[in-house]
Amino acid sequence: MTARRIPWLRLAAEALLIVVSILLAFGIDAWWDARQDRVAELRVLRNLRDEFVQTRDLLRTSIEWHRDCGEGAVRLSRWEGLNDDTDPAEVASWVPVHVASLPDLSSQERSAGRPSGFRSAGLDFGR
Repeated sequence: MTARRIPWLRLAAEALLIVVSILLAFGIDAWWDARQDRVAELRVLRNLRDEFVQTRDLLRTSIEWHRDCGEGAVRLSRWEGLNDDTDPAEVASWVPVHVASLPDLSSQERSAGRPSGFRSAGLDFGR
């Protein structure tokens, strides 16, 4: 029987090739995961930016509305009194109102007199 010679050099080269292949696969997987994380991070940052822009626009609108309310309140506080030919819709327009609709004050309400007209428009001055 002849003794077989074991090719140690070839086995070592194959083992080294397998280890390098596995390490390369781990490296590629880590790179891919980092890339996917970066894509997700950029998506979140874009969504945050869009949300911040929307919030900024809402705040600007809210600030403008409150400024208008303040100006209307100052205008109302400087007003000396009401007279019979004062249009309640005009006074109501001085202060922004967030209601679906104000009643038509141009006909019936004006003829009914000042107090009921202003009360129906949501402006009861206690008179």
